[in-house]
Amino acid sequence: MGSPLASPGPGAASSLLNKIRLIRATLLADGGRFCSARGWRGLAEERFEKAFSIFKKLGNKRGQAYALRGLGIIYRQRGELEKAEEHDKKSLALEEEIGNRQGQAHQLSELGWIYLRRRELDKAEEYHNKALAIHQEIANKAGRAYALDGIGWVCYARSLFHLERQDVKEALEHMCRARDLFAEAGDRPDVKKAKALIAELEEELRGGGAQRS
Repeated sequence: MGSPLASPGPGAASSLLNKIRLIRATLLADGGRFCSARGWRGLAEERFEKAFSIFKKLGNKRGQAYALRGLGIIYRQRGELEKAEEHDKKSLALEEEIGNRQGQAHQLSELGWIYLRRRELDKAEEYHNKALAIHQEIANKAGRAYALDGIGWVCYARSLFHLERQDVKEALEHMCRARDLFAEAGDRPDVKKAKALIAELEEELRGGGAQRS
């Protein structure tokens, strides 16, 4: 008797092949995230692009959105803000199409960071607040922390550009809330970053900020 795997039929073979492709795309996307976190942006870009291509052939919109988000982050870090915005908006559209609320919120925050880099502070705050509302709705602590972190940076940027003491206070308030949520979510690297900015804001209030109106 021959092996039952010897002649699985065209439908089964196609299904198996697609599963293998999905696994490969997922590994490539995870590899892109790993490389991006370590600053290996060229390698990360290559992996995200390959992952996106496979996800697109498979019709996997969630995977496409994930890969596009990864590419958007890389372009933002490089300062290619138009390219980053283009990829992030495509990713957001896909997340909205499939109804992935958490993905939508993450993508809104990514766009918020782009607008912050452009000094479009009102727009940046708007997008981070939209993200925060969704994270609160779905009870995502880590997501809430990330959105509050973004709002805190917007307020901090306002304090630098407009020299308003109230902006420093608001930035400090949001960053303290973000720090506490990062801690609850067990996100030690982001707790450390939040604490560093909190120390800077507290110093600003004690020192030069005391002279602001």
